[in-house]
Amino acid sequence: KAADFVSAVYVFKYEQMKFRAKTKNETAAIRNKTASEEMKTTISRAVDKLSKIKAELSPLRESVTERSSNESGLGKALDVVNKTQEALEVAMDAHLDRFEEFVDSCNFMLLAQGLQKEYLYDICTQENVACIEQDYSGHVGCCCGMNLVALGQSTFNVDGISADGFNSSQVARRLSTTQSSTVNVCASARKEASKWVEEHGDDPLVQAEFALDTAVLKAKYDLYHSSCIKKRRLQDDAEEGDSTGTSSTTETAYGCQPTVHEETGLKVAFTKAATEGMCQYVEPKVTDERMGQYCDDFCAPSGIALLLGTDAYGFNLSGADSICLGTDGDGVLRYDADLIKQCRKWGNAFPEIEHNVAQFIAELDVFAAEKQNYEARIRTAVIETQEYAKSEEFKMEMLEAVNKIEHLRKLIFRKLYEENDAHRDLLVSIAKLKTKMLAVKDVLKANVPDVLKFMDQCNQLFLARGPKMEYLLDICPQGNKACIEDEAAVHVSCCCGYNPVAQFGSYIPEAVISAEPAYLVASGEVPASEDDGVNAGSFDICAEAWSLARPEVLERRARVDEIGQKQIIELAIKQLEEEYGEHYCDHGFADSKDQARVIDSSLRPHSSILAWAAMLVALCFRSAS
Repeated sequence: KAADFVSAVYVFKYEQMKFRAKTKNETAAIRNKTASEEMKTTISRAVDKLSKIKAELSPLRESVTERSSNESGLGKALDVVNKTQEALEVAMDAHLDRFEEFVDSCNFMLLAQGLQKEYLYDICTQENVACIEQDYSGHVGCCCGMNLVALGQSTFNVDGISADGFNSSQVARRLSTTQSSTVNVCASARKEASKWVEEHGDDPLVQAEFALDTAVLKAKYDLYHSSCIKKRRLQDDAEEGDSTGTSSTTETAYGCQPTVHEETGLKVAFTKAATEGMCQYVEPKVTDERMGQYCDDFCAPSGIALLLGTDAYGFNLSGADSICLGTDGDGVLRYDADLIKQCRKWGNAFPEIEHNVAQFIAELDVFAAEKQNYEARIRTAVIETQEYAKSEEFKMEMLEAVNKIEHLRKLIFRKLYEENDAHRDLLVSIAKLKTKMLAVKDVLKANVPDVLKFMDQCNQLFLARGPKMEYLLDICPQGNKACIEDEAAVHVSCCCGYNPVAQFGSYIPEAVISAEPAYLVASGEVPASEDDGVNAGSFDICAEAWSLARPEVLERRARVDEIGQKQIIELAIKQLEEEYGEHYCDHGFADSKDQARVIDSSLRPHSSILAWAAMLVALCFRSAS
């Protein structure tokens, strides 16, 4: 269920990339149309220029909402996320108690048996010709032990010994199972999500958005990306804008000052060009292309840039506000501070779920490594016990022992438990895993209701603001030198929209846009930010889990390697790679920066659970009363 949930999150984020790409493409088309010579002529002749521009921009609101509706690819993907997280919650409720009972009841050595209930292999008579079931017989025999918690499976058996096996004295030492033992949450999730990439990945718009997203994630998870993600050629970096930073100046060349909206506290910001003169007379000249760049930079990284004007027309502040600050559905964008705050709260409930799931997956990886460590140390203890059982010292002990079986039992117990802390370490790892499982269960119960509210109420095109409450960029005066708030003003300006659904799954900050080209912003109160920065930025469940788990996984693998049992890990890696191919990302070893990808081809992966279990306590002994 965790793999289903993670896969659904990946597909949803892919759909978000597609949504952003299509929205950017539509915005660019609208901008090209409004900046065309034909539109400039139409606007110059229009009596109501503002209504004409509104008519051109309004379809963007409808199309953005439609592209994120329940029937859209994005909406359907979000529905799958919701259903899989509900299924994960149900699974946690149903199975956590069973897991705890399983650990409490089954975390010790049990006798293994075969398909025909074979439990003991009578190898040969050693002391006399009496059959093994007779009281005074002396035979060399073998039995098999296993720890079900370390195996991690519920259906298993020793493969047993066929008639041919008996005749040739060959033992098939493996366990068979009705289900695959090769389970890796993230590899399974990536494999399933890759179907979306195969279907949509050829779209150039999606490729460009994917490249941008990959670059952001690579900066945060560099080691993971260099180890696990196929190299992709990223788009050339966009040219930097010509912003020169924030000025201490308080007014422009024409004596204008940036204003503060009385009702909302939102602020108008000026570009440097706006402080120097009219669009066509400043150096360098503010062309349509440069206006667009200003607007794009202002609305980065997550806003939808709405450029209000060209070198042929513009609007005053009241006109711009009628587009950007619609409160009753009359604008292109909507500004509702209370609803936006609620949407942030509801939407940010989901990243908390993602973080907890990532920590759970990381602990699963560590638990898998601890099981390998357990296996290695038990194997080593068995070998040491077998060697000691062959020694002259032990032979003498057995000759002198009154109860030989009890003496052998004590030896095995001492070697496997008293002189071996593998069992204790496994218990510690299990306790940590249970803690992470409980955390996921709790966060799902607490946060899913908020997620549902978000899905129901937040699929709208809202006005975005910057870190200093900036909402409108005054790019430059176009028709006269009047300040933008004057009724006669004709300015080119820019505001930014955003749909919270397009950011769902990432932490939604209060300041959605950077407002970087802002050269001059009004002073005044800036509300205290509720952002703590802890969850800010892009997030990848599997990259986070891999990064969290890697130090502990490497530490346990180093212990396994130190006692000469590295082949246990290599076999496990080979099996996972055969199951998941390129979608599986291994942690590697402590002495290598790269993943443990190159494995001796002569090593055969386990065809079933774990071959070692059948040999845990396969000690040769004499059966005697």
